[in-house]
Amino acid sequence: MIPTRIFYDIRKRIDGLEGGIAEVGVYTGGSALQICQAFPEDTIHLFDTFKGIPACKVSDIDGHKGGDFVGTEDTVARKLRGKTYRMYKGIFPDTGPLCDVEQFKFVHVDVDIYQTTRDCLEYFWPRMVPGGIILDDDYGSYLCEGARLAVDEFGCEYDVKIQVSGSRAFVQKPIETGCCDG
Repeated sequence: MIPTRIFYDIRKRIDGLEGGIAEVGVYTGGSALQICQAFPEDTIHLFDTFKGIPACKVSDIDGHKGGDFVGTEDTVARKLRGKTYRMYKGIFPDTGPLCDVEQFKFVHVDVDIYQTTRDCLEYFWPRMVPGGIILDDDYGSYLCEGARLAVDEFGCEYDVKIQVSGSRAFVQKPIETGCCDG
Protein backbone atom coordinates (compact mmCIF):
# COMPACT_ATOMS: atom_id res chain seq x y z
CA MET A 1 0.00 0.00 0.00
CA ILE A 2 1.26 3.44 -0.89
CA PRO A 3 1.77 5.80 2.05
CA THR A 4 -1.08 8.31 1.93
CA ARG A 5 1.35 11.23 2.15
CA ILE A 6 2.59 10.46 -1.38
CA PHE A 7 -0.80 11.39 -2.85
CA TYR A 8 -0.90 14.59 -0.78
CA ASP A 9 2.64 15.43 -1.94
CA ILE A 10 1.56 14.93 -5.55
CA ARG A 11 -1.45 17.15 -4.92
CA LYS A 12 0.91 19.94 -3.79
CA ARG A 13 3.14 19.44 -6.84
CA ILE A 14 0.25 19.77 -9.28
CA ASP A 15 -1.75 22.38 -7.39
CA GLY A 16 -3.49 24.72 -9.80
CA LEU A 17 -3.42 22.36 -12.78
CA GLU A 18 -6.63 21.56 -14.62
CA GLY A 19 -7.36 18.02 -15.75
CA GLY A 20 -8.66 14.66 -14.66
CA ILE A 21 -7.33 12.05 -12.28
CA ALA A 22 -7.18 8.35 -13.09
CA GLU A 23 -6.03 5.09 -11.61
CA VAL A 24 -5.40 1.96 -13.66
CA GLY A 25 -5.24 -1.21 -11.58
CA VAL A 26 -7.80 -0.67 -8.83
CA TYR A 27 -7.86 -4.17 -7.29
CA THR A 28 -9.84 -3.68 -4.02
CA GLY A 29 -9.76 0.12 -4.03
CA GLY A 30 -7.19 0.88 -1.31
CA SER A 31 -5.19 3.34 -3.38
CA ALA A 32 -8.36 4.68 -5.00
CA LEU A 33 -9.64 5.62 -1.54
CA GLN A 34 -6.38 7.41 -0.74
CA ILE A 35 -6.57 9.31 -4.04
CA CYS A 36 -10.19 10.28 -3.37
CA GLN A 37 -9.17 11.58 0.07
CA ALA A 38 -6.23 13.56 -1.32
CA PHE A 39 -8.32 15.01 -4.18
CA PRO A 40 -11.84 15.33 -2.70
CA GLU A 41 -12.99 17.93 -5.24
CA ASP A 42 -12.14 15.73 -8.24
CA THR A 43 -13.90 12.81 -9.89
CA ILE A 44 -11.49 9.87 -9.89
CA HIS A 45 -11.59 7.67 -13.01
CA LEU A 46 -10.89 4.03 -12.14
CA PHE A 47 -9.89 1.41 -14.70
CA ASP A 48 -9.68 -2.31 -13.93
CA THR A 49 -10.49 -5.64 -15.53
CA PHE A 50 -12.03 -6.91 -12.26
CA LYS A 51 -10.82 -10.27 -13.58
CA GLY A 52 -7.22 -9.87 -12.45
CA ILE A 53 -4.10 -9.19 -14.43
CA PRO A 54 -4.44 -9.91 -18.16
CA ALA A 55 -2.39 -12.77 -19.59
CA CYS A 56 1.23 -11.65 -19.59
CA LYS A 57 3.00 -11.34 -22.92
CA VAL A 58 6.51 -10.95 -21.51
CA SER A 59 6.26 -13.66 -18.88
CA ASP A 60 9.99 -14.06 -18.43
CA ILE A 61 10.20 -10.66 -16.73
CA ASP A 62 6.77 -10.40 -15.10
CA GLY A 63 6.56 -12.02 -11.68
CA HIS A 64 2.76 -12.18 -11.78
CA LYS A 65 0.55 -14.27 -14.00
CA GLY A 66 -2.75 -13.69 -15.70
CA GLY A 67 -5.62 -13.79 -13.22
CA ASP A 68 -3.64 -12.52 -10.22
CA PHE A 69 -5.24 -9.71 -8.17
CA VAL A 70 -8.94 -10.21 -8.82
CA GLY A 71 -10.97 -7.46 -7.19
CA THR A 72 -14.68 -6.77 -7.42
CA GLU A 73 -16.62 -3.68 -8.32
CA ASP A 74 -18.77 -4.17 -5.22
CA THR A 75 -15.75 -4.18 -2.92
CA VAL A 76 -14.48 -0.96 -4.48
CA ALA A 77 -17.93 0.66 -4.35
CA ARG A 78 -18.26 -0.13 -0.63
CA LYS A 79 -14.80 1.25 0.08
CA LEU A 80 -15.48 4.44 -1.90
CA ARG A 81 -18.98 5.08 -0.56
CA GLY A 82 -19.56 8.83 -0.53
CA LYS A 83 -16.60 9.58 -2.83
CA THR A 84 -16.80 10.88 -6.38
CA TYR A 85 -15.55 8.35 -8.92
CA ARG A 86 -16.37 6.49 -12.12
CA MET A 87 -15.37 2.90 -12.88
CA TYR A 88 -14.48 1.46 -16.27
CA LYS A 89 -14.42 -2.34 -16.44
CA GLY A 90 -12.27 -4.12 -19.01
CA ILE A 91 -8.80 -4.37 -20.45
CA PHE A 92 -6.85 -1.13 -20.62
CA PRO A 93 -6.29 0.69 -23.00
CA ASP A 94 -9.52 -0.55 -24.63
CA THR A 95 -11.50 1.12 -21.82
CA GLY A 96 -9.65 4.44 -22.10
CA PRO A 97 -11.99 5.95 -24.71
CA LEU A 98 -14.99 5.25 -22.43
CA CYS A 99 -13.75 8.08 -20.22
CA ASP A 100 -14.74 11.51 -21.49
CA VAL A 101 -11.78 13.31 -19.88
CA GLU A 102 -9.47 14.76 -22.53
CA GLN A 103 -6.57 15.82 -20.32
CA PHE A 104 -5.21 14.52 -17.03
CA LYS A 105 -3.18 16.08 -14.25
CA PHE A 106 -2.49 12.87 -12.32
CA VAL A 107 -2.53 9.18 -13.21
CA HIS A 108 -1.70 6.33 -10.85
CA VAL A 109 -0.57 3.16 -12.63
CA ASP A 110 -0.60 -0.03 -10.54
CA VAL A 111 -0.82 -2.83 -13.08
CA ASP A 112 2.24 -4.94 -12.20
CA ILE A 113 3.18 -6.13 -15.71
CA TYR A 114 5.11 -4.87 -18.71
CA GLN A 115 2.48 -4.61 -21.44
CA THR A 116 -0.24 -2.88 -19.43
CA THR A 117 2.29 -0.48 -17.88
CA ARG A 118 3.52 0.38 -21.35
CA ASP A 119 -0.05 0.74 -22.64
CA CYS A 120 -0.88 3.14 -19.80
CA LEU A 121 2.15 5.32 -20.47
CA GLU A 122 1.47 5.42 -24.21
CA TYR A 123 -2.22 6.21 -23.69
CA PHE A 124 -1.93 8.86 -20.98
CA TRP A 125 1.28 10.69 -21.92
CA PRO A 126 -0.23 12.69 -24.82
CA ARG A 127 -3.24 13.42 -22.59
CA MET A 128 -1.21 14.80 -19.66
CA VAL A 129 -1.31 18.53 -19.04
CA PRO A 130 2.09 20.23 -18.74
CA GLY A 131 3.22 19.63 -15.16
CA GLY A 132 0.97 16.56 -14.81
CA ILE A 133 2.34 13.44 -13.13
CA ILE A 134 2.12 9.73 -13.88
CA LEU A 135 3.04 7.59 -10.86
CA ASP A 136 4.04 3.98 -11.45
CA ASP A 137 3.53 2.02 -8.23
CA ASP A 138 5.44 -1.09 -9.28
CA TYR A 139 8.76 0.29 -10.52
CA GLY A 140 10.92 -1.06 -7.71
CA SER A 141 9.18 -4.33 -7.01
CA TYR A 142 11.24 -7.45 -7.73
CA LEU A 143 8.00 -9.12 -8.88
CA CYS A 144 7.30 -6.35 -11.38
CA GLU A 145 10.47 -6.14 -13.46
CA GLY A 146 8.27 -5.75 -16.52
CA ALA A 147 6.82 -2.53 -15.11
CA ARG A 148 10.33 -1.17 -14.54
CA LEU A 149 11.36 -2.11 -18.08
CA ALA A 150 8.26 -0.42 -19.53
CA VAL A 151 8.93 2.82 -17.60
CA ASP A 152 12.64 2.81 -18.49
CA GLU A 153 11.93 2.22 -22.19
CA PHE A 154 9.31 4.95 -22.16
CA GLY A 155 11.70 7.40 -20.51
CA CYS A 156 14.37 6.71 -23.15
CA GLU A 157 12.02 6.83 -26.13
CA TYR A 158 10.33 10.05 -25.04
CA ASP A 159 13.45 11.62 -23.49
CA VAL A 160 11.61 12.03 -20.20
CA LYS A 161 13.30 12.11 -16.81
CA ILE A 162 12.17 9.33 -14.49
CA GLN A 163 12.13 10.29 -10.82
CA VAL A 164 12.42 7.34 -8.45
CA SER A 165 11.23 7.47 -4.85
CA GLY A 166 11.46 4.19 -2.98
CA SER A 167 9.78 1.54 -5.10
CA ARG A 168 7.83 4.04 -7.19
CA ALA A 169 8.63 6.05 -10.31
CA PHE A 170 7.24 9.45 -11.27
CA VAL A 171 7.13 10.87 -14.76
CA GLN A 172 6.19 14.54 -14.99
CA LYS A 173 5.15 16.19 -18.24
CA PRO A 174 7.52 19.09 -18.88
CA ILE A 175 6.12 22.57 -18.56
CA GLU A 176 6.83 24.35 -21.77
CA THR A 177 8.51 27.66 -21.28
CA GLY A 178 8.62 30.38 -23.86
CA CYS A 179 11.76 32.20 -24.85
CA CYS A 180 11.97 35.81 -25.75
CA ASP A 181 14.66 37.57 -27.73
CA GLY A 182 14.23 40.73 -25.79
